[in-house]
Amino acid sequence: MTISRYMLATIAAGLLVGGLGHVSPVSASALAPLVEGHSETRRIDGVHRFFLDVDARTRLQVASRVWAGTSPNTVSLKAVLLDGENRRVAEGRQRRGVFALDEMLDAGRYTLEVKGRLLGGKQEASSRYYLVTRMD
Repeated sequence: MTISRYMLATIAAGLLVGGLGHVSPVSASALAPLVEGHSETRRIDGVHRFFLDVDARTRLQVASRVWAGTSPNTVSLKAVLLDGENRRVAEGRQRRGVFALDEMLDAGRYTLEVKGRLLGGKQEASSRYYLVTRMD
């Protein structure tokens, strides 16, 4: 086996065994359902998307919260609510790094896009957020 074939075989084996390495948060985050109550926690980095199907006119309230070990002053969480045709319906109001969104929605499918980043320092495992959602 020549050196170039050996290198290709090594790279291919590494990809098969170890995966593709780092995948950007945008492509790695599949749409998760946005449900009432507390969401699962997510790392404060990149973009996370949540979907919501609304059957009738509904008031949607969503607020972000950070884990106790993370200061809201060290993060930036922004939210944009998009309709089924990717048009901006609402934007979360930011305060001290977290956001709150309160919007009346008509029936349809919506996507909540949350963009997060740390304002300084490195990403810690405890740098996480979750959403608190209410619908009525």
